[in-house]
Amino acid sequence: MKKCSYCGAKYPDDAVECAIDHTSLDHPLPALIIPGAAIFAWAGLVVGIIGIIRAVLLSYPFFLLHHDIANGAVLWFGFICITAFETFVIGLPCAIVGIVKGRRLIGWLGVVSSVIPAPLGFAMLRIAMVLNGFHITP
Repeated sequence: MKKCSYCGAKYPDDAVECAIDHTSLDHPLPALIIPGAAIFAWAGLVVGIIGIIRAVLLSYPFFLLHHDIANGAVLWFGFICITAFETFVIGLPCAIVGIVKGRRLIGWLGVVSSVIPAPLGFAMLRIAMVLNGFHITP
């Protein structure tokens, strides 16, 4: 029994070509091999953790200020957006490659940590606003 390397359809031993996608059954397609792909899962996790740390450190000063800080919030928003974009664009693809190549737990932790910086930053700002009693209005 032969199996098509592209679509997975099964054929008898005397078949030469897949009837669905015309792939040769005698010369299967090579699998995509990325050397050291498991390291991508760790890279995604590290990039995500760095993004989380940056979001926390950028949001921490709001807990210490007790007056209106509209200009600081605008700068903070810019930095949080940059941090979230960097972690999402760098960390998420690395984590996904890690998942596909077998490092499932580390890869999923990388996915979660790559997506969390923006919501975490906004949650911290909201908590600081409630605790300090200030409001940012447009």
